[in-house]
Amino acid sequence: MNYFKNLSLTFISVFISLILFELFLYIDDYHPDYKQFSLLIGENKYLVNDSPADFFKDESPKKTVFLGDSFTVNKVCAHEKKDFVNLIKKKYSTESKSFYNFAIGGTGIAEYAAILSKISDHAQNIIIVLYYNDIFFDKNSCESISELNNVGFRNVPFCKKIIQTNIDSSNDTKLKAVDNFLETRFYSYQLIKEALVNFPFISDIYSRTKWGDLYLDYNSVENELFIDLLKFIKKTSREKNISTNFIYFPDVVYLSEDNTRLQTWKDFISYADEQGIKINDPWEFFLENSSRTNLSWSYTDDHPNCEANQIMSIYLSNLFTF
Repeated sequence: MNYFKNLSLTFISVFISLILFELFLYIDDYHPDYKQFSLLIGENKYLVNDSPADFFKDESPKKTVFLGDSFTVNKVCAHEKKDFVNLIKKKYSTESKSFYNFAIGGTGIAEYAAILSKISDHAQNIIIVLYYNDIFFDKNSCESISELNNVGFRNVPFCKKIIQTNIDSSNDTKLKAVDNFLETRFYSYQLIKEALVNFPFISDIYSRTKWGDLYLDYNSVENELFIDLLKFIKKTSREKNISTNFIYFPDVVYLSEDNTRLQTWKDFISYADEQGIKINDPWEFFLENSSRTNLSWSYTDDHPNCEANQIMSIYLSNLFTF
């Protein structure tokens, strides 16, 4: 009898501890929602930080548009306008210069190219902020590529199957499906996953480990597509007389020279340069100016915190003439 009583008490104690731990991680990660605006790409509606309607009505002679993923949306700081785009906007906006953030969370290079084709007659400067997972292509990416086919971009054979089945490298096994389910519902699982993702063998379970391989496999269909989209963006910009620049946002979870992703990015940037595509590299600037090695928002959210956004805004201010 005592055995079952002790077992029950142990179970209840563990359960309550897990609930309290989840609550702590939720509070640690909390950031309020704020007003965003709809942007339509084909049949897909996305949320962006600035109003497309205002952009198309804006007659400023120098409009700068930022494109990127959730690192550029940066919800964790944008609600207080402390994200790097708002910091630049606040510093440099005048009657003749305006700035817009049309970054979309959970997207990649295909969506950036599709947005560019949509706004190319109305922008003078484009800054595209890349991140480590931009080489991943899902159904939305492939649907954006279908839109780009209408303006001259090449067909991508593997996209047809992804659009039909909605199956890609992030959900092509039952284990990954379980992983996706747990990651979107439990903060504690997110924390454990972040801790284990760099371990050999265990990391192979997660789709993100393939990204590094794809960046270095210059003959993979994903790598070739990524490079072709960068070239397409550059070509479109040249034809429309738009100044377009590429930059990547560093992995702020671990700002150290022994970061395993560092060499991957350096090698890919060198390869892209050989293909005529310059990707600006702020890594050293972050190392020199960060107060600590981890500038992520929370224990479970690896998006850059407001200090990292401040550093990025300074780097961009030093790099470009706004």
